[in-house]
Amino acid sequence: MKKYLGVTIIFLLVIFSIFLWYLRMPLVERFFDFNTTTTSLGEISGLVGMNLLLVTIILSGRFKFLEKYFGGLNKIYFWHHFLGGLALLFLLVHPIVLVLKYIKLSLYSAAMFLLPMTSGGAVAFGTIALLFLILLLIFTFFIKFPYKTWKITHKFLGIVLFFGILHTFLIPSDVSLYLPLKIYMAFLVFVTILAFSYRTLFGNIFIYKFNYIVSVVHRLNEEVVEIVMSAKNEKLKFSAGQFIFISFRRGGVGREIHPFSISSAERDTKLAIIVKSLGTYTKKLQNLKVGAKVKIEGPFGIFSYLNSSNKNQVWIAGGIGITPFLSMAKSLREKNYKIDLYYCVNNKNEVIYYDEFKKISFENNNFKLIPVYSDVNGRLNINTIEHWSGDILKKDFFICGPSGMMKSVRSLLLARGIPDKSIHSEEFTY
Repeated sequence: MKKYLGVTIIFLLVIFSIFLWYLRMPLVERFFDFNTTTTSLGEISGLVGMNLLLVTIILSGRFKFLEKYFGGLNKIYFWHHFLGGLALLFLLVHPIVLVLKYIKLSLYSAAMFLLPMTSGGAVAFGTIALLFLILLLIFTFFIKFPYKTWKITHKFLGIVLFFGILHTFLIPSDVSLYLPLKIYMAFLVFVTILAFSYRTLFGNIFIYKFNYIVSVVHRLNEEVVEIVMSAKNEKLKFSAGQFIFISFRRGGVGREIHPFSISSAERDTKLAIIVKSLGTYTKKLQNLKVGAKVKIEGPFGIFSYLNSSNKNQVWIAGGIGITPFLSMAKSLREKNYKIDLYYCVNNKNEVIYYDEFKKISFENNNFKLIPVYSDVNGRLNINTIEHWSGDILKKDFFICGPSGMMKSVRSLLLARGIPDKSIHSEEFTY
């Protein structure tokens, strides 16, 4: 249950802030008439929205120690997006509910309350923060920007944070007038500022990066290359199945930072990743130059056969999702793990490292490779898995591949009666 602890704590923090709000004044006084009711509901929505916004910014800090409390960095990013949308919802409700008492007077009074150029002071700060947050989330959810542009838009969180804090503490509300709630919010703001500064403002100073050099660029087929890197000084230590964030320097591909699963074994002296040409950046990597300098942050992720107590496992890879399984297969530490690897591709031409997997299978009778070619066998289904793997209800499943494929396989397994806790997946998206 540890992987749910992070989300539980987040919602407890929100509930605690509402509890402190409740302590300041009897509910009878807060909901006495229409005006006090709209004010109270507006305060609650604003308080919840601000709490969620602060937590959202903290989660964007990419802190490795949080992974075990959320189920991996991919899950942290999921909650970062979800809570960001939820924060916007509450922060939109906040002025809408508050403005209801002004609408009773006139539409002009309501407009004067909402418009930043006329409301002035702390109210204007809140309006500005809300407008920037709306723009940011529109960029995130509805407009497909290149990764580099999308990352720049997230720096606007600093503007949202700045004006949101000013509004929260300067507006005459429970936060500014009730000391316990003020202290609580000040502490949460302090932690958020530290997290934002660590990652966004001073990341180049505080975040440690490993220095590597590209030693080999090996083309595996028309769309896939393997990039092998050598450490300049300190060597990265990782567990099979983990991923890293990489920025190449002087390799003709730009300095963008992107995540890639590690394909090398833990014992290998060099570090390797496998890249498929799926977008503008990954296409550039097909022509990466040997000798390029590499900055690496990590490792991240808890997608590993070692993180399951069940040693009877089924691994399901779709396309380039074979990468973490290659690392895990080469790093198998014990012969008593019973592994069935389903390698799902459209056709034989897409297969990479087939001979490597066959070699591992030959050396370890408990490791079985089952290629699935959709142009010949169709898509992987439960009948195929049960035919090759037997009683699947007693096994753990590890899935990595395109998001649509992973959702489909997960649905099939759940429908067959496989418990959710026995299904592990690497669903890293950004």
